[in-house]
Amino acid sequence: MNSLVIDLELAQRLEQADILGAADYAHTLNRLRAGAGAKVTAVGGGRAVLMGPRFPVNRIGALEFSALDESALVKAEESCAQMGVPPSITFCPLGREETLGLLRERGYLARRFLNFYVREAAALEPQIPAGVEIGEAESLVDWLEASRAAWGFSHPVDSPLFAQVALQRPRAHSFIAWADSKPVAVGAMALRDGLAFLNGAATAPEYQGRGLQRALLETRLALAAREGCDLAAVMASPGSQSARNIERMGFRLAYTRLALEKP
Repeated sequence: MNSLVIDLELAQRLEQADILGAADYAHTLNRLRAGAGAKVTAVGGGRAVLMGPRFPVNRIGALEFSALDESALVKAEESCAQMGVPPSITFCPLGREETLGLLRERGYLARRFLNFYVREAAALEPQIPAGVEIGEAESLVDWLEASRAAWGFSHPVDSPLFAQVALQRPRAHSFIAWADSKPVAVGAMALRDGLAFLNGAATAPEYQGRGLQRALLETRLALAAREGCDLAAVMASPGSQSARNIERMGFRLAYTRLALEKP
């Protein structure tokens, strides 16, 4: 891990893979539901990914590393208005300051921060707590039941359609942890260009603190290494319990990403 250099090249690799992963959600929605109308369009060197207000994936990403294509951005903003979602842009701190200045002039405001963590993918042996089984979701019914148990009813994955999109997007692996003969925790991962993006981790409240998320994380890291990935990446809110857990698992803070929104 000490040899991992956080530089512009790595930042571009992370941001490009992340926005292309977001695009996988939109493409999968269109494949599963005729007339869904999800959109993926180029904005400079990045992408605008829009699924609509029913879904949590609506943003523009990876545009900060080149000169701002304002005409493409205007078209993306118009698409946002048509779909009923506010224009939202993620911005890496290693991006161009001139681009950030132009976005500010266009009325974009800072809304939130998100930490981007990385570590080397490791060929390790997952430590599974006694009485726990971990495996990939075999059906939409299993995945939806597990997600509802882990997240409660406040998470967008409660929508059967979005759960299906998350499960069937390309290069995705969705894991369930079972305890006491029931699903109690989940964790997902998508692989792209040697990167393993971890997401969707949650545990039912009564099973928290029992090592389930550590086991799910180690299971995903081991699979990422077997699939030839050199890096794993994950995001968390600064100062959150999730961020602390991630750091304890050997992840290193790459940078803190800014989310911009135009009211």
